[in-house]
Amino acid sequence: MWLLEIQANRNYVIDFIQSEGRRIILPRLQEEPLATGTCYTSKPYLGKDLTEWLRSGELSDHVKLADGTGFKLGGHGEWITDFEFETWKNYLHKHGHKI
Repeated sequence: MWLLEIQANRNYVIDFIQSEGRRIILPRLQEEPLATGTCYTSKPYLGKDLTEWLRSGELSDHVKLADGTGFKLGGHGEWITDFEFETWKNYLHKHGHKI
């Protein structure tokens, strides 16, 4: 999913980017500046952990936004915050749709 090489023992954060109607996640070294279009950023994590969680499909189970809240990833790598997901789910439920 990520094209850059993640170093196992370095600290990374994930930028949650929204640009041109797309939402993507992009890791960066903790000390580097925010990527253009960043809406949220994660807490810092070791590269080896991020790599393992990404491979196992458990990234959103372990990674939290900097404020401690969670997120979900879609099948194409698009992100949605837990708050947005719950709002969407409640809207659908209110209008008679099942998830």
